[in-house]
Amino acid sequence: MNHRADWVQESAAHLRLADELNPGYSAALLNLGGSYMILGNYSGAAQAWQELLKGDPDNAQAKAYLAGLQGRH
Repeated sequence: MNHRADWVQESAAHLRLADELNPGYSAALLNLGGSYMILGNYSGAAQAWQELLKGDPDNAQAKAYLAGLQGRH
């Protein structure tokens, strides 16, 4: 894995922890999905954004990111 991928993987681990400590933390879930996208984990990205939308169903960013995933996972 390259240096960038290592950094993004570490970022994802911290974001998962943030969500565990504060379930439904929108910013953590939004960025976790973005981290997963960078890593090519499209199903993980979709899961993070869907989880965000459970607590914040009007979140336009999560809706847009999920729409952009259509056909990728």
